[in-house]
Amino acid sequence: GCDWFSPEAKKAKHLDQGQTYFDKGQYREALIEFRNVVQLDKTDARARYKLAMTFLQLGGRQNLQNAFNELQQTIKLDASNREAQLKLGELYLLNREPAKSRERAEIILTSIPQDKEAILLRGKSYLSEQHFDEAIADFKQFILINPDNISVYIDLAKAYAMKKDVQAVNATLTKAITINPQSIDARLALGDWHVDQNRLTDAEAEYKHAHGIDPTSDYLYVKLARFYQVTNR
Repeated sequence: GCDWFSPEAKKAKHLDQGQTYFDKGQYREALIEFRNVVQLDKTDARARYKLAMTFLQLGGRQNLQNAFNELQQTIKLDASNREAQLKLGELYLLNREPAKSRERAEIILTSIPQDKEAILLRGKSYLSEQHFDEAIADFKQFILINPDNISVYIDLAKAYAMKKDVQAVNATLTKAITINPQSIDARLALGDWHVDQNRLTDAEAEYKHAHGIDPTSDYLYVKLARFYQVTNR
């Protein structure tokens, strides 16, 4: 039978307790519980993954490294853990290792060809390596599946800008603002693009619009001030 002294039962108890702490935002306590599981069983991929996510919540350079290590252990033990593959891919991208990041995305896409997060991760890795056509194809595919994600339009516009495709940048950023007129990110991206194209009146209008959406943002004040400084206003 399964009494409380069996390793499986102990593991289950620690996992459960760890999850309860994690959900309450008590990450240090959660860490102890998940570590207890790994001490009982080094091959428990779920506990490794939960440890990684806890390290990420704790933040800071050392915890990021710990999370990275735990994610690598997780996928060694269980390659089918999609979330672990994805998170590891994102960390590789942050670490400026786009090829390794793309490897993770490809593994997911082999079993789930329409996985939008994996498509996006692959697109970002291509953008990072300056493979602009491939990046554009992935961003467009993502937008077909999920047309409301404004940040992907901005990524797509970046790729077009790198290719000096002025019309496509205009169209992409305009579309983003049509979808969400209240998106500060889209307004700023369009403003920056106008500056790049020397359309200063249009740029000012976008920056002011962004500022109007969130008048309390210090960042948007500074953005406008810098714009006036650069344009000698």
